[in-house]
Amino acid sequence: FNSTKKFKCPECQKLFSTNGNLKCHFQNIHLNNKPFTCEICGKKYPLLKRLEIHIRTHSGTKPFTCNICDSSFNEKGNLITHLKTHQKERPYICSFCNKGYKTKRHLKDHVEICHLKIKKFKCELCGTCFARKSRLKIHLMIHTNIKPFLCNICLKRFREKSNLNFH
Repeated sequence: FNSTKKFKCPECQKLFSTNGNLKCHFQNIHLNNKPFTCEICGKKYPLLKRLEIHIRTHSGTKPFTCNICDSSFNEKGNLITHLKTHQKERPYICSFCNKGYKTKRHLKDHVEICHLKIKKFKCELCGTCFARKSRLKIHLMIHTNIKPFLCNICLKRFREKSNLNFH
């Protein structure tokens, strides 16, 4: 799959498919040069284009729509990745268990979570670590006592939809 990635970072040897991606990587990782700042949240970016894409997260603008299921995305790369979910092929194979994945990202997540047991999402309040961001988000509700899922019959509240369904 690296045959389409012909732009090599002179610092770390990582390969990129476009010179723009290489430039962004180099400025962001090796130079930490981020001159463009979001006026809404203060997040900084090495390229104006990346800032413009980021601003869409605040406005909710999602100009890239899947022609199969009508899901919308704030950047073209996310749409391209999403389109792979509609394919049957699973070309990214786990070297531990031979399970196939449609995207490199899904394979990487699988290996980190299932085989390497990496827990990179840490609760800032109690220090508990989680493999998935979604689990941390649910965990944070313990500290705030938020229970967003309501049983319409008995009015009991739950932190997770699965617990409401089981109830």
